[in-house]
Parts: sequence; structure tokens; C-alpha cells
Amino acid sequence: MLVEVKGRRRCGRDGWGCAGLDRRKRARLEAALALWLAAHPSYGHCHVELVAALVPLPPARGPVRWIRWL
Repeated sequence: MLVEVKGRRRCGRDGWGCAGLDRRKRARLEAALALWLAAHPSYGHCHVELVAALVPLPPARGPVRWIRWL
């Protein structure tokens, strides 16, 4: 599992970080994973899931929101 964590103190224009989870962010995460797999080829057969965790930081309250990228 590859997790992108975004923490916010308040809900801004990006909706607690949701707007930052676009196709460019996914492409960067996929590129990072490809580099890691190049250095660790024995894990090439493993299934990997991309997940985002949107974490409200104090003083905000609420649960961590998990978003699965398909």
C-alpha cells in the first residue's frame, strides 16, 4: 500500500486536501513507485494500492478520511 498523507488545520479551497489529489499527484506517486520498484525488482509481482489519508490537524476535529485511487 502506498499512502499519500495530507494534513490540514482547516477546510480551505482545496476541501481538506481533496483537490490536491488530482491526476498529476497520482502520476507523481506512480513515478515514485516505479523508481522504488526499479531498485527493488523482487517486489515487482506484488499488488500495490494507492491510498490517500486526509488528516484534520488541531484545532480541527474529525476522523481521518481514506480515499482509494483506482
